[in-house]
Amino acid sequence: VSLETDYSTLKVKYDKLVKPARTAKGKYVVEVNYEKIKGKGRIRFKDAGDENYTTLTSDELHNKLAALKKEHPKKLYIKIIIPENSGLSYSEAWNFTKDMLDKYDYYGWNK
Repeated sequence: VSLETDYSTLKVKYDKLVKPARTAKGKYVVEVNYEKIKGKGRIRFKDAGDENYTTLTSDELHNKLAALKKEHPKKLYIKIIIPENSGLSYSEAWNFTKDMLDKYDYYGWNK
């Protein structure tokens, strides 16, 4: 009985440390494309089912993602696209990606 209790406690702690791989399966998927054009950031957004991107400001993107997160709790999957020749530094691309996923994506690294 003592060993079973110890194992159960250890398993709960282990499961908290190990998350399953992030997947779009069964999620509401949106795309966010971020790049710099002539030194200025450009954010383009494509909602699920849309054929084309819409250009948004940073505030518009945050408002849109916050609304979608409320509409699809624990189901919002954000596909971040940083083009190869984006004009962004590695740090800029990483910070943008991490910020979007932490705040809005179902998986979020800080959850």
